[in-house]
Amino acid sequence: MTEQAKAPFCTACGNRLNENDNFCGKCGHKVAPEPAGKSEELLPDGYAVSRFVTVALIVALVGGPAILYFFGERLFAPDTRSAEAAVRGLLYDPSSAQFRDVERCPRNRDVLRGEFNGKNLMGGYEGFKPFYYDGVSAITLGDGRFSGFTQICYHGGDPKKVVDVDSITEAEKAVQDALNAADR
Repeated sequence: MTEQAKAPFCTACGNRLNENDNFCGKCGHKVAPEPAGKSEELLPDGYAVSRFVTVALIVALVGGPAILYFFGERLFAPDTRSAEAAVRGLLYDPSSAQFRDVERCPRNRDVLRGEFNGKNLMGGYEGFKPFYYDGVSAITLGDGRFSGFTQICYHGGDPKKVVDVDSITEAEKAVQDALNAADR
């Protein structure tokens, strides 16, 4: 079996060839024998799939998850611009907004924290106040969820489980406190 095999398809037009053909019956192209051990596989349409494509697929399959692992936080977590836009939406004069120390919380990287300042009705700045951003809304001192987000930011937890303490009854508060104690 030292004889080289011929390609099953014409490399010029993709026509199926018989094993003994020396020329393509469709386009007349000379059929060259395929070298033994060649790393390409010919497809019916005449295009070759090389090692390059195989390596590229492997790199994409292995590299894709690696990129998501290392850069996923930057790709999918809330960003500073979104947080600032959410806070601006709460201000009397959104164009006057000032921000400082906006960063991810140390115990829950899906929540941003920072401080904002804005002008009041009289046109004077109120002073910097803390805020949290969960990817959906800004949580400020007047929000009943503020203490829950403080807990999440510095001690960990799930932002979806934060309850607005201003809107619950005493019985519900006791149940929520018991659940929070059980989570610790």
